[in-house]
Amino acid sequence: MRLRRCCVSLIGAAVIANAGDLQLADNGVSTYSIVFADAATDNPRSREARALLQRLLREATGVTVPLSAESAHTSGPAIYIGKTQAAREAGLAPDEVEGWTIRKAVRGEHLFLV
Repeated sequence: MRLRRCCVSLIGAAVIANAGDLQLADNGVSTYSIVFADAATDNPRSREARALLQRLLREATGVTVPLSAESAHTSGPAIYIGKTQAAREAGLAPDEVEGWTIRKAVRGEHLFLV
């Protein structure tokens, strides 16, 4: 499988972010959602990143993790991607992230990729 640079970065971020504490999928089932910032809904770069993450998780685990805008995500564990309000509340300062820089963190049952 050929991976572009951003794919490799996302995979690396997910693994490095202490993913041993999280179980994103088990036996073809996941309770996670990929949650993106509402403002990113029409942003082509954001759409590509979340679709790519969803595809990579499906290829790695066999599970299609659902996508959700942040305002529609009501509960449950999440993989927050991009400059979400949840990332701000987790202290990750997403508005300071520029270019190809990635901030990653695990907070409770949530994985943040900013």
